[in-house]
Amino acid sequence: GERISSVERPEDAEEMLEPGAFGTDGIFGNNASAVRTSWLPEEVGSVIKTWEAPWPITHSWGVGVNYETGDVIIGDPQHMKNFVVTPDGELTGTEWSVRSWAGAWMADMAWDGEYIWQVNVLGGNGIYQMDPQTGRVVNSIAQGPWTEYPQNGLAYNPNDDTFYIAGFWDNIIYHIKGLSWDSPGEVLDQWMMWIMPCGLAYHPIADVLIIETNSFPDEIYYVDPASHEVICKFNHPANWESNGAGIELDADGNLWVASQHENRMYLVNTGLGPVSGVTWAPKDGSVEPGASAAITVTAEAGHMTPGQHRSDVVFFTNDIDNPMIRIPVTMYVEAKPIVIQATATPAVGEPPLEVSFHAEVIAPDTPIATCRWDFGDGQSAQGIDAVHTYTVSGLYAARFTVEDELGGVATSRVDVSVRPLPSAGIDPGQLQVTVVPGGSGTATFTLSNSNGNADLTFALTARNGSAPSKAPEAMVLKPTGILIDADAPTSAGLFEPMDPAAIEGALGDYEADTVGEVIRSWPAPAPMERPWGMGFDGTNIWISDIGTKVNHIVTPEGVHTGRMFQAVWAGSWPGDMAFDRNHNLMWQVNVGGDNGVYGMDPETGAVVCWINTGAWTDVSQRGLAYCPDDDTFCIGGWNENIIYRFKGIDWDNPGEIIDQWTFPHSIAGLEWHPSGVLWVTSNAQWDMIYAVDPATHAVIESAPNPGTEEYTGAGLAVDLEGNLWVMSQKEKTIYQIDSGTRAIPGFEARPVRGTVPAGDSMNIEVMVVA
Repeated sequence: GERISSVERPEDAEEMLEPGAFGTDGIFGNNASAVRTSWLPEEVGSVIKTWEAPWPITHSWGVGVNYETGDVIIGDPQHMKNFVVTPDGELTGTEWSVRSWAGAWMADMAWDGEYIWQVNVLGGNGIYQMDPQTGRVVNSIAQGPWTEYPQNGLAYNPNDDTFYIAGFWDNIIYHIKGLSWDSPGEVLDQWMMWIMPCGLAYHPIADVLIIETNSFPDEIYYVDPASHEVICKFNHPANWESNGAGIELDADGNLWVASQHENRMYLVNTGLGPVSGVTWAPKDGSVEPGASAAITVTAEAGHMTPGQHRSDVVFFTNDIDNPMIRIPVTMYVEAKPIVIQATATPAVGEPPLEVSFHAEVIAPDTPIATCRWDFGDGQSAQGIDAVHTYTVSGLYAARFTVEDELGGVATSRVDVSVRPLPSAGIDPGQLQVTVVPGGSGTATFTLSNSNGNADLTFALTARNGSAPSKAPEAMVLKPTGILIDADAPTSAGLFEPMDPAAIEGALGDYEADTVGEVIRSWPAPAPMERPWGMGFDGTNIWISDIGTKVNHIVTPEGVHTGRMFQAVWAGSWPGDMAFDRNHNLMWQVNVGGDNGVYGMDPETGAVVCWINTGAWTDVSQRGLAYCPDDDTFCIGGWNENIIYRFKGIDWDNPGEIIDQWTFPHSIAGLEWHPSGVLWVTSNAQWDMIYAVDPATHAVIESAPNPGTEEYTGAGLAVDLEGNLWVMSQKEKTIYQIDSGTRAIPGFEARPVRGTVPAGDSMNIEVMVVA
């Protein structure tokens, strides 16, 4: 039951170990001390789950875990690639090559909270920091005596930004400085352990370094990194020899273990508890006979969801009857306040603009302490309701903040645009043109901006049907306050069930309208599995498959062209698209990753440029639209329900926001219509399609999504005639619908588009050919 104070060196064979070998197979003899520590609880080392690495992985060696997603990253030295796999063993579609930096091959991995690090074997023997979504190398550490020999195992200590690195070539455990230190790579501590170390992992709460061996047989050791003492050990779950490879802890404190000869992954119970949630002090010390010591346990709920959670406080002692003491800790995290709704009325207007602010809040567990409105101009007011006057033009982000008695805080933002506005007037309000068969006729009307204080821009289109007698409204959804996955393909669970009255308001009064009528539809052709984003390049439709991260090129008739482009740059998945005819680029949203937009060559699918700066990248977006008139983009998604308009690549500062506004109905797809209208499709319990005036932000058209499923709204595109292509992701069906602004044969207006200065007017001539 006592701690093992030293480990015997395995018997050397006559053969020498090759520096680039994947293991020690045939090099070392049997380790006679390979016996499981007798006092370990039975569950420690037990297998929770196991699965064979999915094809095309053929040699599982390096292991990393992305704590933000829970996904496992497996390094395959045969392919010289890293593959991202779900905890259940399914490929996510994310993979990347390491040939540009990895030397002979790449070994174990470690997560630093944002990036994944990996060991370079025989290419300088350094460690490389990579973007976990793309594999792009961000930084590296390749200096220090530990680089003189090839290493294999790697672990990261987030408590002090240090690494542990070791290998079966020199059998030394090195403790080195991380990037925030003065001399990254400098050795802080080192000690020899003749156990053939291959994989390392560090538990930041229990302060235990876990070492996997590649020996005869393979073992897993718990080591005190301060004293270098072995605490305990147990066999590798595969019970092989010279089979050990990479390891890494998951968020629950269980250990992912690679079995390279089986090409299999094991999740093993460590008994150490989650890697976050509780801390305790003191961590170590001594207690005199007959005395006691108080241990203070602190729960850290910053990243926990509301509800009950459990963790463990783990001590290793020199008590032969209680060498490992594990104290279960149960925590209940109270739910923070939830801002159901925050509104500003009016949200657009000329200065001085008096705005009424209102918020709705619920407090599930703890009473509310304070509520406050910050108006975005340095002024604020207490309470749920407030009135404020803006006297200076500008775009203001007003924030409502509520705090409960335990310090739980929730915020919501509404945008107020204060600026001079145009004022459109038409005279006469109705034109009548009579023509004989084969003849033509003209009529003229005046478009005035005589009462406006800003230039009036216009684009004319013809449509069938009458004008609405009641303007539609965007449905206002009430958030549940629970964000499970910011990169999910639907908004299910984010909003409360919808009010039937809101549905009636969104539909408006369009009995004579053709908006939303289905012209044709077809199923997404094979091999697409999970269609989502859409873009139209003037000839064909691009459709993204979020399951495989592939963009498929399909004809308007629904026939696959056979052309497919891998979106390897996408973080979680590739979202909606927008075609940029000015630069001949198809742009697409990166959902997850850097949350930017990527411009692709329509012939090759290769990324030509990207924009990934601006406040809109703080959280993943979904829909994308491009306006060719001024080289601007509109982007939005249901995480914020904000539509941002930002500068394109011809501007001085691409990505800079020039306008933004709240759109409350779970934004999914966006598309810019040639008529100057922004179309929006939602993903909600009741999916809708809206036409929005990008200048006033008002909804001017609406129609139900033609799909019959809930939460089916996704990408959006427009064809050459002005019709809309609408994705129904759950039905895997693409609908072509009437936008109400199709070209009508025989109708022509001059000019079709233009600008009327403030205080001026313009004559518009309309020609009808029979």
